[in-house]
Amino acid sequence: MIASESHSFSDVQPTSQADVDPTGLPRYLTSIIASPLGWVQDDEDKELIWNLASRRLSEKSGRTAMGDMTRTFQVPSGTGSITISIHEPALTEDNLGFKTWVSSYILAKQLYELKPPAPTVPEDDMMVLELGAGTGLVGIAAAALWNVPVIMTDLPEIEPNLAKNVTLNSLRRLAGGSASLKSGVLDWTSPQKLHVRERHGAALQKVPSGTKATTILAADSLYSVLHPKVLAQTIKFWLSQNASARVMLANPQRAAYAQQRDELFCLLCELGLEVMAQGTEIGRDDWAEEVSVSWQVWRWRRH
Repeated sequence: MIASESHSFSDVQPTSQADVDPTGLPRYLTSIIASPLGWVQDDEDKELIWNLASRRLSEKSGRTAMGDMTRTFQVPSGTGSITISIHEPALTEDNLGFKTWVSSYILAKQLYELKPPAPTVPEDDMMVLELGAGTGLVGIAAAALWNVPVIMTDLPEIEPNLAKNVTLNSLRRLAGGSASLKSGVLDWTSPQKLHVRERHGAALQKVPSGTKATTILAADSLYSVLHPKVLAQTIKFWLSQNASARVMLANPQRAAYAQQRDELFCLLCELGLEVMAQGTEIGRDDWAEEVSVSWQVWRWRRH
C-alpha cells in the first residue's frame, strides 16, 4: 500500500492495484505516520515505514509537494524499446526545469522514426543540440537511438542535474559506437555563449561559435512571452545551413500559450525554415490530466 512506483507517462495503465477510496487514503497514511508502530521491533524498519508513508502522503498533495525521485521511461526503438532513467530533484522555488514534462516524453517517442539524414559536410557540426533540456529525456533518447553526439543544454541552475542524468545513463546505454552525451549551459538571451561539460566532474568549457548543430531539439520550451524571440534567435545562431539540418519541436496545446506558439512559428518561417513533418498526440502528465501535444520537424525552405 505504501510502496509506489513513480509515474512515467506510460501508455499502459496499471491494472494490478486494488481500487482505494481516495478520500480515505490520506487519513490512512496519516495514521501510520502518527503511530508509534509498537508491533515493529526493528527501529530501522519503523523509520522506513514512516518515510514511505510520508512520501506517499506528499504525493497526494501534487508533484510540487513531492521530494526528489528517479524514474524510468520506455522509449520505442527498432528492436522494441530502451529504458532511460531520469533523476528529478524536488521542485523548489518553482524551478520547473527539474520536472520531466509529457511533451519531452512524446518527442522522445518520435525520435526513432524521425532520425535526421546525415550531414553532407560534417566536419564542423556538433550533430545534436538540445535547448531547454530540463531533465534530459529527449537528448538522452536521441544519443541512444541515433548513435550520435548530443549536447543537452539549460540554465546554470539546471545543468548539474542534467550532468547527473548523463552519468546515470551514458555508461549503461551509450557505450561504444559514435554516441556521446554531454551537458552544458546555454542562456537563450546570450546564444553565442555555450559552455559544455566534457565529462563528469570537469569544468565547463566554451564551445567555439563556428561549431554548428545539424539537429536542434526543444520540448515544452514556451512558457513566457519572451521565449519565442530568444528561442528563435538561438536556433538561428546554432543551426547549420546544411540542407540536412533539422529542428524538432514539441509543445503542449494549452490555450494560455497559443500566442507564443504562433509567434515562434512565424519567426521560424522568417528565418527560412518550413515544416516538413508534424503530428499530435495525447499524453498524461504528472497531474494525470490529458494533454494534447503537437510536434513538428522543420528544415530549411527549398527554393
